[in-house]
Amino acid sequence: MERFFGGNPWSVILKLAVICVIVGIALRAFGVNPADLLRSIPDVLRAISELGWGWVNTAFGYFILGAIIVVPIWIVIRILKFVSGDNGRASRS
Repeated sequence: MERFFGGNPWSVILKLAVICVIVGIALRAFGVNPADLLRSIPDVLRAISELGWGWVNTAFGYFILGAIIVVPIWIVIRILKFVSGDNGRASRS
């Protein structure tokens, strides 16, 4: 269970509860309430659909541009770790 939660489940749940309260206070300060958020979901989905598929083309362009830099660096790092014998696992003593 700890692997799924990323730590002690009760600790994670407590942290999430505190974050929820803080975000709730911030949203209330801006005059947002849960009913308004739920009612706005169809409008948001409609606005996204009206954007069309142009955003996919733009996002793919950004992906390719970033991948040209990120993927070769990642490959070099993985090769260097493989050659040095460090496979990314913590050493067991």
